[in-house]
Amino acid sequence: MDSIARLRVLDSEECRAVRDTVIGLRRHWQRRSAEYPFFTLGAASYLDAPGSRERYIEKALDENRLLAGHFGWVYERLAGVLAGHFGADVEYAGNLALPGYHIYLSHPAFELPIASIHCDTQYRLLEWPFASADFGKAMSFTLAIALPRSGAGLRVWPFHHDEIAGETLQALLRRAATRRRTTFPTKRGTPPFIPGIACTRPRPPRASSQATSGSPCRATRSSETAAGCFIGEPHALPVVARPGHG
Repeated sequence: MDSIARLRVLDSEECRAVRDTVIGLRRHWQRRSAEYPFFTLGAASYLDAPGSRERYIEKALDENRLLAGHFGWVYERLAGVLAGHFGADVEYAGNLALPGYHIYLSHPAFELPIASIHCDTQYRLLEWPFASADFGKAMSFTLAIALPRSGAGLRVWPFHHDEIAGETLQALLRRAATRRRTTFPTKRGTPPFIPGIACTRPRPPRASSQATSGSPCRATRSSETAAGCFIGEPHALPVVARPGHG
């Protein structure tokens, strides 16, 4: 399997500061599920672009102003960490969404493996302004800001998109059952960087967990189940590292 790197972006105090700001912007959250308390702050390509690329761009440009105004320092830090790791200049695509936030409030369903096994290919839905970008080496990441007390993680299987293209869900589940997976525990402020064509699935927290005190995951003070707040989508993001720029 392709190499997976883990880079430190934010420390614990910085994660708490970001979490508090996200909570303060709750009026701007968009509910994404009728069944579960799943919200986003900012546009998400895999949710917004399939229906209408034009509406996605309109939403992205509108919400980018909000995100940049409150989290500009986070994006600057992230770009610097990426530039140092990849040895290349990093910039955000001006016509696409900045990495936004996924917020999961407490719900028993989040203790179950309800997330799909998938490859992060949402970048194919977008028109990128960088003609020289090499999407054969796309990377995706999720930067955790707040986590349930029992933790969370990402399961990765050693097969890529080209191996499963066109397979039915049942066939994919059978393939996953016969291949050894690797689980990467999620750590606040320190995201794993996953090859964009690798197959992944979020690992649900253990049952009867409690959300961390002060977490945006809490719907009530007696919250007993898993939730979290993350920057980015668990998919390829509009952040491009390309050598020779500027």
